[in-house]
Amino acid sequence: MGDIGTHAHNLVRFITGLEVSQVTAEVGHVVPGRLVDDYAAAMLRLDNGARGSFWVTQAAAGVENCLRIRVSGTKGSLEWQQESPTALIFRPLVGTVQMHTPNGPGLLPPAMRASRIVAGHPEGFHEAFANLYADAAEAIAARRTGTQPDPLAMWFPNERDGAIGVKFVEAAIESSEADGAWTDAGLDLSEVT
Repeated sequence: MGDIGTHAHNLVRFITGLEVSQVTAEVGHVVPGRLVDDYAAAMLRLDNGARGSFWVTQAAAGVENCLRIRVSGTKGSLEWQQESPTALIFRPLVGTVQMHTPNGPGLLPPAMRASRIVAGHPEGFHEAFANLYADAAEAIAARRTGTQPDPLAMWFPNERDGAIGVKFVEAAIESSEADGAWTDAGLDLSEVT
């Protein structure tokens, strides 16, 4: 949970714009004799009443990262898979399935900013980190020079995200140790300075 679980938790928050208010989780190991946890599953209650879930494992033989994300709402669902990183699929409740690609038509400004290549060329995993590092560097440079960074450069994880992630891991472990009891995962914002 403290390794790839924190990434899944942060993705839920970033993609939906919602906070995790409660979690029920199971954390353990599936490889016999292994001393460290290699599996975790979590069901989430989000602050607007929505529900979510994820599972992470270090024990899926032959599987690489296999990150898949699906967000469903009242108007349809969005799907993205790391193995096909240049396609974001929108499946509307009514209408035709749509595929969005880097620098393709219909992208919002944050997606256009993150697209570093011309339409039709694949972006790699390292590009996401390049975006984070470039945005963090822009924010640092702006602070040092007393200027304002591009607001779209301010989406990188910060100390608040880190504190929220640690609180989430603690709540998931507490839930797992209590046989999956629903456990508060929200962070009191007064705890973050």
